[in-house]
Amino acid sequence: MGELTKPQKAKLHALAGKLGLDEESYRGALKAAGVESGSSNDMTQRQYNTLLEWWGEAPPTVPSDGWRDRVGGAPKVKRRQISKIAAICREMSLPPHYVDGMARRMFGVTHTSFCTPDQLWRITAALAKHQKRWHEKEEEKK
Repeated sequence: MGELTKPQKAKLHALAGKLGLDEESYRGALKAAGVESGSSNDMTQRQYNTLLEWWGEAPPTVPSDGWRDRVGGAPKVKRRQISKIAAICREMSLPPHYVDGMARRMFGVTHTSFCTPDQLWRITAALAKHQKRWHEKEEEKK
């Protein structure tokens, strides 16, 4: 978790003004959220999100592209392959179910999590060929 960006700090100050908080109340809210110094300069993203929730603002959410869920619990050998597959698919804007379809057609497996490391390697190779063709088409467009 990093420091807050200037727009995030500005949003905090704007919300505090909108809620009618004076300086003392604002610093008290920061301390209640876990900021020891009471300054937004020392605030983490988690503390920022906590404060936004308290003040009735929804914290920003990062939409899951579906790949993070697939990589997390897999064994290390599979994790590397799934990460490579995910990277290739992200570059070409392919959804996770595209690879599930490949696994179904190639091996009769309903989901990539059921693939063996060898099968994942074969899917990676097929996607690499597809990616190469995709790059060639992109170059032709330019």
